[in-house]
Amino acid sequence: MVNNASRPGAIAMAFVLYVAISVGVFGVLVVGSPARIYIGYDTDPSVMMWFLTWWPHALTHNLNPFLTKVIWAPIGYNLAWATSMPGLSLLAYPITRRFGAVVSYNLLCLMAPALNATAAYLLCSRLSRRFLVALTGGYIYGFSPSVLGHALAGHLFLTFSPWAPLLLYLALHFIEHNMRSWRFIGMCSLLATAQCLTSAETFMTAGMMGTLTILVATLILPAHFRPMSARLFKVLCVSALVTAVLISPYIYYAIAYREQLIAGGAFLNSGLGALFVPPHDLLLSYSQILAAAHGKSASLLGDPTVFETRFYLGPFFLFVLLYSVVSQWQSPAVRILLIIGATAWLLSLGPYRQIGQCKIWLPWSLFWKLPFVGQAIPLRLALYCYLDLAMLTVLFLDRLDVSWHRTVGVVLSVLFILPAVPATERAVTAVNTPEFFATPLFTRYLDRDEIVLVLPNSSDGNSMLWQAQTSMYFRMAGGYVGGIPPGFSIEETRNLFRPGRITLARAEKLKTFLTTYGIRSVIVNDSVSSGWSDLNSVLGTSPVHVGGVMFYHAPAIGTGG
Repeated sequence: MVNNASRPGAIAMAFVLYVAISVGVFGVLVVGSPARIYIGYDTDPSVMMWFLTWWPHALTHNLNPFLTKVIWAPIGYNLAWATSMPGLSLLAYPITRRFGAVVSYNLLCLMAPALNATAAYLLCSRLSRRFLVALTGGYIYGFSPSVLGHALAGHLFLTFSPWAPLLLYLALHFIEHNMRSWRFIGMCSLLATAQCLTSAETFMTAGMMGTLTILVATLILPAHFRPMSARLFKVLCVSALVTAVLISPYIYYAIAYREQLIAGGAFLNSGLGALFVPPHDLLLSYSQILAAAHGKSASLLGDPTVFETRFYLGPFFLFVLLYSVVSQWQSPAVRILLIIGATAWLLSLGPYRQIGQCKIWLPWSLFWKLPFVGQAIPLRLALYCYLDLAMLTVLFLDRLDVSWHRTVGVVLSVLFILPAVPATERAVTAVNTPEFFATPLFTRYLDRDEIVLVLPNSSDGNSMLWQAQTSMYFRMAGGYVGGIPPGFSIEETRNLFRPGRITLARAEKLKTFLTTYGIRSVIVNDSVSSGWSDLNSVLGTSPVHVGGVMFYHAPAIGTGG
């Protein structure tokens, strides 16, 4: 067994183990066909693949990467207010260029939990020198229900979250080893920039939680620590200014085009019951284990629309928290962790709770209406709860004197967040790109940069992926990046993009839509064409059946002729 968890060999061993776990959880069905199957379900993964393609495409074609005109054409969309993850897109560009966006997306999805866990392992190795204990702490964060839920939903920008534990590790290293200020500022600025270029939402909430942590630590730590806390705060302020310079283009486009603000998902919040009830769509529950033991089938995944996971404790971690409060409260580090964890959980409850006719306002109401940070979804603060829980568990396990007690604690830590994802094929989705888009066939029917209406569109289909697989050959009247830009009517797009909404009664509205936005071609996926059965009559033309799609070319309608 490794004696020192912080040694390079131990870190490498931990990373290899985490990669093996990640492949076992997500990659069993993907490794053999990484270009034909992708991790996750529904349509969000296709959006992530579009982003992986867009940023390199824009930069190599001298286009503005923030203001794209290839979706929601001809108006376009400001991607500073989307989950566009430019950092990951550029990081994966060599793979995307050689093997395609599906392969690079799968690789990032497999590496994300392992990198998250390794980052948390580094942090936990500063709390315990025992390899197995630090390894457990990394696992709790890297494979938490929060990470598993976002991975399953295709939220790569949230699944890839090693930056918060790395920033905290860097701060501890600065305090304990009297690190040079300029070196800390440089490394901290780079990590913060990487976080912003992965997820601007997490960047803002991490800054909020980091500031809160420093304030709480200053109040709790003994007086002789305060000069160091003050020094840390100063260099963090300088680092924030450097980071602001590095991400200044992002800030400019976010401020200059604020009319495209996306409403914050305050309705997505945690609850008391979630603390004790395991998310059965992600974790193995006791009823499922018993059913499997008796040779019976049991649904491992429940609600197919689940994509946000609340903070779940379970019996063992609840015991860890109670033990920390009762037996370790005198430790300043434990007190800081308990207060920060409780605060993160309270914030995750959202701005208010409705009990009967009474509305009880909660701490998130202080941030709800603020610019930028108010756009965050409070439920996603559960990520910080799991990081906090990982550190508390490490401190608990490290305090146990008897080795078999620690072993039992490690087993229970893993058992109570044991993933159920490998037991279902809903963890992956087969690529359903029609031949029309998957081969150069589209170049025979479409002009470059032509505006096209692809059905199904928005969140009802994978049109974003199909466009990305053509290297953005055409522009699309529609898209799915989190909002609808000014100039497009929400009601109009709902009536036109959803199956069964285009009828003879709405024929004039469709013709007006095609004329207004210069749409010359309408393409319908053959597999769902029944949802638009009235298109022939509405457009007054018959489609060409080619490459798995129905192709309508209507230049007279699209140009107003």
